[in-house]
Amino acid sequence: MGQSFTLAPPKLSQHALDALCHELLDAAEIMADEQILCVADALHETLRHRKQLGCRIHQRVEERLCAGGGDPLAVPRGCDATPKSESTDSTESR
Repeated sequence: MGQSFTLAPPKLSQHALDALCHELLDAAEIMADEQILCVADALHETLRHRKQLGCRIHQRVEERLCAGGGDPLAVPRGCDATPKSESTDSTESR
């Protein structure tokens, strides 16, 4: 799947999640394919926004640590922490 950037424990209990999944699957039985894809796209977009936020938070922490003389943190998978100027410099030298 990939790395999760949760900052707090889930607010939805396992019981509530199970009930929601069951309700969603029941609803999917009477939905058109396009409607199911619309729900899936909305959930995927939510995950994409969370991942982008997590990457930005990680980059800011890394910048502060590096500015303070600390070692940079490992970059989570899916995050591009390389500054634009460095990435373009390496492609120009090839």
